[in-house]
Amino acid sequence: MPIIVGVDSMINPDTTLTDSDVRLILEMDADPTATFAALAEKTGLGERTVARRYRRLVRLGVIRVVARTLPGFEGGVAWMVRSWSDTARADRLSEALARQPRTRWVRVSQSGHQVVWGLLSSPGRGDPIISEVSDDAKIRRLEIMQLIKVWTPRGQIAVEVPGYRLDEVDRAVMSELRRDARLPAAEIAKRVGVDPATVSRRTHRLVEFGIVYYEVEIDPAVQGFGVDSMIWIAMAPGKIGELAKKLSRHPYCRFVAATSGRFDLVVSVVVPHHEDLVAFVDDELAGYAVVSQEVDPMARILKHGAR
Repeated sequence: MPIIVGVDSMINPDTTLTDSDVRLILEMDADPTATFAALAEKTGLGERTVARRYRRLVRLGVIRVVARTLPGFEGGVAWMVRSWSDTARADRLSEALARQPRTRWVRVSQSGHQVVWGLLSSPGRGDPIISEVSDDAKIRRLEIMQLIKVWTPRGQIAVEVPGYRLDEVDRAVMSELRRDARLPAAEIAKRVGVDPATVSRRTHRLVEFGIVYYEVEIDPAVQGFGVDSMIWIAMAPGKIGELAKKLSRHPYCRFVAATSGRFDLVVSVVVPHHEDLVAFVDDELAGYAVVSQEVDPMARILKHGAR
């Protein structure tokens, strides 16, 4: 049965996705760098069909495979900020934040009053963007947290300090992978000005040393899922790392991190229906010394991550 993308989707609401499209998306989510031949075997489609469907999905903005570095890579400081205001101010703030090169992603809550955003800054006291938002008289409440640790999807290796000195070619390759991690080595080579073998070798080393890891950006509506939420979790010491590691491998979870402040973990989840949030909290958080949690259904996503 075809899936019609809903009006709250990031992509064209007239886009129709077939069951085969959705199956391909889910297989890519499980293995972002799988070859078209491997995806063809798993989906039952022809290899050329897989390649053609994938290119169409990318063109429509349905899916994007990207390379990431940890927020604290090479000494950066990562912040998670929540701000509350009236809906008009929240709309303007979210749009302004999305244009900032140092914001990692920006999203607005279902109520329209809360903006949740990530920010990368240099070590040191304060940040001008946070200071400007803090001084905004129309912001009713502001909660600022530092990301202490991020757990990567599917337990991929990731480090904050490179195990070797990165040169200009490494950084140029990383820049291309951040935009499209499935871009052919020959195309990256053309853009960077080296040969494809060098790109393949550098890419392999970047992954092997945990400098980059892979994520898949998928519009929630595409998966047949309709509820994208942030869950803020306060816990007693002893189980924080164990729960975070478990959740990072859960198919509903898109992001898991330990934070400073009144919560110990923040989790981004995408579930089929609102009632599934209750089941997720009951089933996945039980037995881990959770003291309290806040569940915030989200609406618009203005920025997925660093481009």
